[in-house]
Amino acid sequence: MTTSHTARLDELALGILAGTAGIEEPWGGAGVVLSGRPNLGAHSSNGYRDIFEVVTPHVGELSWLFTQLRDVVNEFDEYYIWKFEYFGRLAARAASVPTTQSAETLLLAVVYEAYEMVGRLELDMPLPEYDEIVIHPRTLGAGITEFNEQDMVDFFASRGIAVA
Repeated sequence: MTTSHTARLDELALGILAGTAGIEEPWGGAGVVLSGRPNLGAHSSNGYRDIFEVVTPHVGELSWLFTQLRDVVNEFDEYYIWKFEYFGRLAARAASVPTTQSAETLLLAVVYEAYEMVGRLELDMPLPEYDEIVIHPRTLGAGITEFNEQDMVDFFASRGIAVA
């Protein structure tokens, strides 16, 4: 029996709430870098920033989550084409969470964002900002709204996952 991708996200959320999130070295890939401190030298020769950098005190935990979220979706068709949008949106969501929030809240917020993307992939719908042509300056995640903890808690409650 195969497990749906959204069910795998449920398992991740429950694991985070149970305190089983791992810690990994800072993650980088698909135009995203996770860091514990800003890297101001990350510009390309054309003057545009080629990476989306997320600076967080929870870089190890967030890096672990990005690896898990990669493993949830990397079997979908054309992963190598749209992974920049996927990780760009996850990074934009992570960047929207105030650094004063706990690691648990940060991770749940990113999983919350992943549900939309994974749901679209499961239904074979186009991704929100997908375009085969990369346009500079990069605007992936521009549609990400401000972090709202209550919306996140309500969403997880609708899936039967209690977030305190």
